[in-house]
Amino acid sequence: MEVNLAELLKNAEQDFSTKSLNEDQELELASNELLFKVFYLTIQGRSLKEITDQLKVNEAQTQGCLIRLDQLSLIELHPEDRIVSLFKKNVRWLPDGPLNQKHGQEIRHDFIPLPC
Repeated sequence: MEVNLAELLKNAEQDFSTKSLNEDQELELASNELLFKVFYLTIQGRSLKEITDQLKVNEAQTQGCLIRLDQLSLIELHPEDRIVSLFKKNVRWLPDGPLNQKHGQEIRHDFIPLPC
């Protein structure tokens, strides 16, 4: 496994912080169900193959979503399809934002909403 010290420290720091999605990120995730599911599975630490298998989609669809998540600064996509999530399970979403409006209670137990 090729992980350098800087990556380990960056990931360790992220483990203890809660990051918030911005409105553009939420809009994109709320408007694309597959993208949202891929994002959720990346937070869970799933690999490209695991995501593809679980969602029963083809690899090209999964890769397209991963590329878009990378563009949205939600993940870092590295060579050989290595995925580094820039968010951990305790990600926050906007209380009146697109994700809360679309999914509300369904995802409340998996994410922490911003206080009002």
